Amino acid sequence: MQTPPGEDKFSDFHYEDLGRNVLGDVAGDKLYINSGYGIHRQVFGLTEDEFNRRLEVDPIAQLRAASVLVETVVHHTASVSYLAGGAKGIQIDPADPVGSFRTYFEDRRMKLEPSLIKALASNLGSDQAAR
Repeated sequence: MQTPPGEDKFSDFHYEDLGRNVLGDVAGDKLYINSGYGIHRQVFGLTEDEFNRRLEVDPIAQLRAASVLVETVVHHTASVSYLAGGAKGIQIDPADPVGSFRTYFEDRRMKLEPSLIKALASNLGSDQAAR
């Protein structure tokens, strides 16, 4: 499965058991959705082939995949930015570290999510995804 145009850093994504409590993860230029999570097995099935089939036809699977991928990419970007520090880093307010991170996270999620939903769930239409 290819990522939407403009998301050049990641070439594709996979459905695998990651062996830990995460919804998804990044390794190199690949994104992963955790097949080890029970809800994911219910939504996507047990195998990557079943995952890919469901993404073709099931709007619930499409939306779930988009949601997990957006969160995974934004979390990865936040981690890289935090480690970069300085002007490129995340500006965390010491008086409200959780609130300032939430603002950062949700702003970036809301910028990325419409394009991912449009790519994975094109039958929903971009006007609905942006609401």
